[in-house]
Amino acid sequence: MEGGAMIRVLFLDIDGVLMCDEEYRAGGGVKRQFPGKRAPLILDVCRRAGAVIVVSSTWRHSDDTRDLFVAHGFPLHPDWRTPLNERDAALGWAKPLGDLRGHEIKHWLNAHPEVSSYAIIDDDSDMLLEQMPWFCKTAFAEGVTADHADILVEMLTAPRPIT
Repeated sequence: MEGGAMIRVLFLDIDGVLMCDEEYRAGGGVKRQFPGKRAPLILDVCRRAGAVIVVSSTWRHSDDTRDLFVAHGFPLHPDWRTPLNERDAALGWAKPLGDLRGHEIKHWLNAHPEVSSYAIIDDDSDMLLEQMPWFCKTAFAEGVTADHADILVEMLTAPRPIT
């Protein structure tokens, strides 16, 4: 993100957003089912909002997750994943981040002042109170829906300060 350009970021969980009951019941390994039938909704959010993805899912532990996203045309931020928690010091994140996914997202945002807006989509609610206005909750059984997609575009494009 050169020249101080402002960017929009979608923090994306995978299980319960892209990959749901349907993919897990299909068998053959969930990574064989990736990205699932909900991918067009997330791709459309990114297109409509001009956003890039940062993976906040536990899938970020695996380096091949980046390759999966790239292979399927997802627009990833160059720093494509939130920091792993204190148990994952191998990536060089020295500060303990706590147990909430919201802490990991906050840490990532603090390292990226070029972000002009963000939204979070996840089936778990372990976000910080200050992040709740930009949080969209899904259900594991159905994942992201068209209604969620519209909400995400609104969150990403509405003018507001980052906290």
